[in-house]
Amino acid sequence: KAAEVRLRKIKLDMKSMIFDLRYTMTDICQAVIMYYYKAQPDVKAIPEFLEKLVNEKKLEREYVDKFKELDQLWKDIDHKIIEEVTTQHLEKALALAKEMIDRLKKLLPKEIIVEEFPEQE
Repeated sequence: KAAEVRLRKIKLDMKSMIFDLRYTMTDICQAVIMYYYKAQPDVKAIPEFLEKLVNEKKLEREYVDKFKELDQLWKDIDHKIIEEVTTQHLEKALALAKEMIDRLKKLLPKEIIVEEFPEQE
């Protein structure tokens, strides 16, 4: 019984991690959007602002797609289209969030980027 409970908790933890990765990606997007456009859009409006960055040649279109992909992954999990979260879902979410953060950080001035935790490889 305890093993089943622990396994269920781990699966919930993976779901929670994907939720957190989606919000991590949302945070960096909002930071860039606030810096350039003085707006703080909700998740639904972020792709429009990312498109503006693409049109202004500040961002590549693939990052709009990456944002939408991770957002859709979370929606599919939340709406139970994906019934069981796997490590593949978590790895995909982690990769997408990291790619977004790495790219969008380059759009912000160095003095406003604060590394709270040093990167450990």
